[in-house]
Amino acid sequence: MKMENVAANIKRLISMHGLTIKQFIIKCSGLRNSVSERTLYSTLSGNYNTSFETLNKIAEALEVPLSALFEEDGSQVKYVLSDGEKKLIDLHRQLNDNTRERLIGYAEALRLENK
Repeated sequence: MKMENVAANIKRLISMHGLTIKQFIIKCSGLRNSVSERTLYSTLSGNYNTSFETLNKIAEALEVPLSALFEEDGSQVKYVLSDGEKKLIDLHRQLNDNTRERLIGYAEALRLENK
């Protein structure tokens, strides 16, 4: 797989997390074995032979398996949840059935309002 495709997958995953590239770089800098800003920008340019170690760190920061960076059809990419989505799921699981149904009805009404 070409590095351009890997870079495109990484950018798509960053976007699906609701982050800008700059925010993602800040997130990566907080990792135990951080990736330098320069290496991240080079990787995202698609014109750089990034090591598997670095790609693994990027995948870790994106909370996806390393294989998701190499998907040609984007099949892994569609399953990434943003922090907000994860929070909604956690809150949903804490509610009783009646409250869940009311919440779903409210969310559907909001969606229709925002069309």
